[in-house]
Order: sequence, then structure tokens, then C-alpha cells
Amino acid sequence: MSPDEIKIPPEPPGRCSNQLQDKIEKLYERKMKEGMDRNYIIQKKREFSNPTIYEKLIQFCSADEISTNYPKDVFDPHS
Repeated sequence: MSPDEIKIPPEPPGRCSNQLQDKIEKLYERKMKEGMDRNYIIQKKREFSNPTIYEKLIQFCSADEISTNYPKDVFDPHS
């Protein structure tokens, strides 16, 4: 696919729960005020220090790394 053919799916209808929205808002505020980087924090955890764990998990769970919850007619990552 060319970059011109790639389309971002529309926003899903409805709203997320207030609890989830509050959690996202607090994390965003920490990022903006303190420069907190969630990816960095996760990567520095000892549990994630094994470089092959990701591949093992993908194989063990038979996970599709680029899957999506969108219907294929809305967005198909394998096309």
C-alpha cells in the first residue's frame, strides 16, 4: 500500500468508562508535569530484561502481533 492509500479508522462510538478516563488523565498529567515515560519505566523493569521473552510469549500464545479489534472492512492490518 502506498501512504496515500492508508486511512485511519474512525473513532469508535461512545465513551470509555469514567474510571478509565480518570486513569488516562492522571497518567497524561504526570507525563506533562514530570516527564514520566511509561515505556521507559516498563523497559527498565527486571521482569522485562530478558530480550527473548517477547518472542517466546508471541510463540507460546500464538499471538498475531499486528492484529486489531476493528472489523476487516474498516481496517485490515494484513492488507
